[in-house]
Amino acid sequence: MTSPPPLSSSSGYCSTSSPFYPIMLPQSLPLPLLPILRNLHPWSGYSDSYSTVFFFQLSTAHFVVVTVVVPTVVMAAAAAVVVDMGVLEGSVEWKAEMGLRDLGLVERDCEEGRRGWVWDKGLVAGERIWGEQGQAALEKASICLLNCGPTGSETLKNLVLGGIGSITVIDGSKVEVGDLGNNFMVDESSVGESKAKTVCTFLQELNDAVKAKFIEEYPKALIETNPSFFSQFTLVVATQLVEDSMVKLERICREANVMLIFARSYGLTGFIRICVKEHTVIESKPDHFLDDLRLNNPWPELRSFAETIDLNVPDPVVHKHTPYVVILVKMAAEWAQTHGGRLPSTREEKKEFKELIRARMRAFDEDNYKEGMDASFKVFAARGISSNLQRILSDSCADVDSNSSDFWVMVAALKDFIDREGEAPLEGSIPDMTSSTELYVTLQKIYQAKAEADFFAIEQNVGNILKKIGRDPDSISKAVIKSFCKNARKLTVCRYRPLEDEFNSPVLPELQNIAVGFYILLRAVDRFASNYNSFPGQFDGEMDEEISRLKTSTVGLLSDLGCNGSALTEDLINEMCRYGAAELHAVAAFVGGIASQEVIKLITRQFVPMSGTFIFNGIDHKSQLLSL
Repeated sequence: MTSPPPLSSSSGYCSTSSPFYPIMLPQSLPLPLLPILRNLHPWSGYSDSYSTVFFFQLSTAHFVVVTVVVPTVVMAAAAAVVVDMGVLEGSVEWKAEMGLRDLGLVERDCEEGRRGWVWDKGLVAGERIWGEQGQAALEKASICLLNCGPTGSETLKNLVLGGIGSITVIDGSKVEVGDLGNNFMVDESSVGESKAKTVCTFLQELNDAVKAKFIEEYPKALIETNPSFFSQFTLVVATQLVEDSMVKLERICREANVMLIFARSYGLTGFIRICVKEHTVIESKPDHFLDDLRLNNPWPELRSFAETIDLNVPDPVVHKHTPYVVILVKMAAEWAQTHGGRLPSTREEKKEFKELIRARMRAFDEDNYKEGMDASFKVFAARGISSNLQRILSDSCADVDSNSSDFWVMVAALKDFIDREGEAPLEGSIPDMTSSTELYVTLQKIYQAKAEADFFAIEQNVGNILKKIGRDPDSISKAVIKSFCKNARKLTVCRYRPLEDEFNSPVLPELQNIAVGFYILLRAVDRFASNYNSFPGQFDGEMDEEISRLKTSTVGLLSDLGCNGSALTEDLINEMCRYGAAELHAVAAFVGGIASQEVIKLITRQFVPMSGTFIFNGIDHKSQLLSL
């Protein structure tokens, strides 16, 4: 067995003078882990600003790899696995007995055509959030970036680290000395070189699995002369474009059905706007959503199971390990028998119902009954489907034809199912709860069996609809249908107003919003640039004259929008002139981070992307979403 290779010692955690070195372990680690780790002798280690990896030798054959995540300064958590390690001419081939991907180890091609395990915390952290299907979607995606200044570079950097499939960087400018102060992806040696080539090369170094290429051309010229160019991409990220080019590009991408995101930083303000016709989300993953336990409407198998359990059982151990789902189903049935089939609805009735649960407790430590009281509101929840899901079912797109997307075909199948059953398909999972193992497993199987039966019904509906509209009945995979069934209650459809419509006739009440000042001024500086061939304050000159011109442009824009009488503060106009169209790295990194997050939402079709125009106010450290 070969020893692990020496790793970076620049962090101060490793010592090259001895194979063993002392280490200060963070007190925030789980307490049971601390004494174990303190008794181990670390062999080698690696650290950067985000995490630290230590290798502890247990024997001649095994090592423990401990990954300690370090958000900023404080080490917050630790995980350990036992791995066999072998050296492969400067790189490490990892063969894990368990949990390598949890450590951030990703299988990749190594030298001599062999496969090896590479530590890649970015990919694994992402996969934990959006899963294997989401990661697969990212790896298939092709992204086009227009303008690779700090805003564009920061956006693309995050996507490259997340494992995007391919990138194309488009920029016709050269690296200037001024770029060294706001873009970490250029250096002194690249001054005078192609900015697209320089940034592309740097990004490729961050993740060599990403296919990267560049085109030395100005985006405005490309939009004007070759609009069909953009149809080859999954998504276009357009940064630092002026209003005229934005409108033209959005028209091109809408016609080609290519997703588009605009991002812009301008001094201490920023702008982000998503432009797609329609975006459907199956895995919306809301932060707070009621468990699908059907306590207010149990199906026959769940009701029958609950009836077999006696809440008055004399055995105290059995009594305190009856799952709260059973307790609530039985007590809801008892309540309905004495209240004309109704469940608690008024505040007084709900309070009385909780007191009835409390009265069944025999000892203070019966956590299952406490859980039942805490979850009693699930019995009071309204039956049927939510208003959001009803809107989707009633959408005209649910009347499908041969051109309908898979999403709407499944919605049509869901509509048929709900018309028959009155409820969406069951998710099939149950939360943790105080229970005996036997009862919990039985309960889990009952929920899973119901979910599986609902899935089969939806799958049959989907096949029938596909056949009816002249498509292959098996063209939508079982995995997709199963995911759809599991998330049926959380479906989301986002539709975005064309940018040209927003610019020409915004929602006037929304223009009273406090963040609109920056929105108006970002458009006003574009109008200024079209009139004077430069942005206000961009070049040395008479600032008072620039301020006067920007004020005139702003008043004209407000008048065109029907906001006569509206005015912006002198200070805000002065600030926009003072910015001189500069891209500050701190603002660009913030805007780029949000833009890349929205790109991932769109490509993975997980989480709900922002629905309006995002404005960042760096002066007051505020941001706002405008529904214009």
